[in-house]
Amino acid sequence: MRLKIFLIFTFFTSLISCSVKEYDGIKIPYSIHIRTDFLDTKVRKVIKSALNYESNAFKEFIELSNEVDGESGYDLGYVLTQVINRIGEDKFIELTKELTNNEKQLLKSFIRVGLEYGDNNYDGKMDNERIEKIYAKINQEL
Repeated sequence: MRLKIFLIFTFFTSLISCSVKEYDGIKIPYSIHIRTDFLDTKVRKVIKSALNYESNAFKEFIELSNEVDGESGYDLGYVLTQVINRIGEDKFIELTKELTNNEKQLLKSFIRVGLEYGDNNYDGKMDNERIEKIYAKINQEL
């Protein structure tokens, strides 16, 4: 009986931990939307701003990055790389040109973890990609 309860608990725990929400085609991993509704709402707002090419979008992303740690920080990088994939490198560079060097380096760090640990090709596995290969222009410009 204990084994059966353990197996049921393990199944539901793994099911929950892998859950992903989506906003306008951008996957928001569990570690972000489970923390607080406030954080989930802010992430959605940043996604919307970025997809609408608003100049403050990535400044807001940087402010949002102060509210995450650990796994949710890695997942925030994954959200960022999905946004870049949608808007393109050139638009991303254009929208970040007014940021300070420190802000650009912070974004670059999030891009690195998003490419390495995210699933940007949606095959169910971490991509383990590098910024130099995937976003050569961003790597050079930021």
